[in-house]
Amino acid sequence: MAGVGESPKGGPAAGTSRLGALFDRLLDACAWIACALLLFQVATVCADVLLREFADMSFLWITASNEWSLVFVAFLGAGWLEREGGHTRDDSMIEGLGPWAKICSDWLSLGLGLLVCIFLVWYGASVTWAKYTTNVYDFFKLPDVPIYWVYLIIPIGSLLWFVQIVRNIVAYVHKSRKDKAASRPVTEEL
Repeated sequence: MAGVGESPKGGPAAGTSRLGALFDRLLDACAWIACALLLFQVATVCADVLLREFADMSFLWITASNEWSLVFVAFLGAGWLEREGGHTRDDSMIEGLGPWAKICSDWLSLGLGLLVCIFLVWYGASVTWAKYTTNVYDFFKLPDVPIYWVYLIIPIGSLLWFVQIVRNIVAYVHKSRKDKAASRPVTEEL
């Protein structure tokens, strides 16, 4: 489902507000960072395998940074993926039940998405704050890096995802009203 001010294929459309265009750029930047992290993961895992095989050595930070970057990839990309309509869904049963089922399914998925995002923002912020205030480190992986840096992306990414779902809801309502107005019969006044 395209968001407000977006073309049906995703991305900003011609009538996008400045704030909407800025938010789209932010989502795009997050997606590019997530892509860079994926490339980093591939390169470092390959380097680690080669170093283990041919030089009998390994770096502890490679495994830890790859584990942690998976969290960053998921939460940096969630809002962008929502905007692009890339989250997985199976409409095969819904299509057979008619248009009312699709409308109910759309609203249910948007509502559940909002609830999940609210929970992730709240709980992620709570855990991040607790790790920050207690100055917790991951002593088994990287003893010099505070663990709250890893958790920080959860509320941030979830908030971006939440905003995009709200944009999708606004677009859905706008499209529904537009479709309803277009389906009304035109009456001529004499």
